[in-house]
Amino acid sequence: MKIQCQACQTAFNVDAAKIPEAGIQVACKQCGAPMSITRKGIAGKEQGAAAAPVQPPERVAVDGADLASQEARLVELIAADDQDGAADLFLAMIKACAQSGDFEGAEQLHARMYDETPMALNTIIAAGEAIEELKSCSIDPEHLERWDAIYAELDQEETTILCFALKDVSYPAEAIVFKQGDLDGRLFLVEEGELKMVCPDPEGEEDITVQEVQAGDIFGADHFFSFSECTYTVVVATDCRLKCLEKTYRFNWMEEQPKLEHTLQSFCNTRAKTSDLIVQQNVERRGGDSRSSKVVATIEVIDTDKAADDWSRSVRFTEVSPGGACLELKLNKQVEAEALLGEVLKISFKLQVGGVEKPVKMTARVVAINFMAFGGCEMHIEFTKELSEKALALF
Repeated sequence: MKIQCQACQTAFNVDAAKIPEAGIQVACKQCGAPMSITRKGIAGKEQGAAAAPVQPPERVAVDGADLASQEARLVELIAADDQDGAADLFLAMIKACAQSGDFEGAEQLHARMYDETPMALNTIIAAGEAIEELKSCSIDPEHLERWDAIYAELDQEETTILCFALKDVSYPAEAIVFKQGDLDGRLFLVEEGELKMVCPDPEGEEDITVQEVQAGDIFGADHFFSFSECTYTVVVATDCRLKCLEKTYRFNWMEEQPKLEHTLQSFCNTRAKTSDLIVQQNVERRGGDSRSSKVVATIEVIDTDKAADDWSRSVRFTEVSPGGACLELKLNKQVEAEALLGEVLKISFKLQVGGVEKPVKMTARVVAINFMAFGGCEMHIEFTKELSEKALALF
């Protein structure tokens, strides 16, 4: 079915089968004018009748001198206590920002609108609806189709939230996205190009490729949904375009959008985890035999850039290897775990040496923290200096 925008006269082809019976409100991709579409065409346009041209919504420039003049006019209207006039100007500026793709600017103006014109509720609501409508219209349909397994589980509001949380990033061939040992908790969706995940060969030779990804694949979930240093390096094989999601969104969504966070995690769980492939290919960083332990210790933070100066906890060793250990402890909040990741700890405990209990102090770096299903958590640490076999036997 062919429809025509009554504002700018641009014609579009639309699949009538995909239009709901009640119709749908969209914005013209050419001029931004709102269009109500039904299965019979443009709503309100009689079949065979010539429709009077409708002017597109007024566009208000929001940069340079024009922005200054609009701001000055706003100040005048607010000073005169003309809330309706100020609200109408806010609405026009918000639409202009949103139509130009500056949704962040539109949201900032909308927040100011609440403060400056609190009585103009209808216009405030209309401004919010205009932002959401234009956001929905600006979403790339190819992106939605590529990641249909995710978006099919989300409603329109959740879809918009996820799409606008994702940021576009591009890398040339041979670039490094992140390195093993980095603190990078972002989640990446591959839109174009190819990448590979590599780890150093334990035998000291060339890096080992443990996984390759391409358009439609996702990576970084190992670090996005847990508290861990990057356990592998991501190298760009061909020029690529990605969408990335900052880890802070996950923390917010766990409370505000639990279905969205769960849907994203469930999708990632259907894909092969790079950390599992590393274990399968036997290229883990911490080598040597490990042994179980029940030694109780106290840990304190040495590098205090992130954690409090007086931070300390009682812990219990559960597993020890020459290169590191696993500790069992309690943490109050996940943000506390995020702050501890990468910090250097002073560990104090006592060991039986020749039948005599002797104090021991050592240092280690936090490389991962996992929260357990029934409370408590595991902290994985990497020793500053590897343990000898003799020292390991004392645990």
